Amino acid sequence: MIYLKYFKGKKIVVTGGNGFFGSHIVDRLRKIECEIFVPRTRDRIDFRKYKDCFSS
Repeated sequence: MIYLKYFKGKKIVVTGGNGFFGSHIVDRLRKIECEIFVPRTRDRIDFRKYKDCFSS
């Protein structure tokens, strides 16, 4: 997990973070203390739209 040190303390978006693979990625990132955001369908976020990419 040495390569994951790069992500420590960074803000990371994990699309599909509630799925099988995504949930494992989120678990690993939590162990190294990242700020993780997992968008859900009901949040109505569309990363093709500029405003959705840069809003908090």
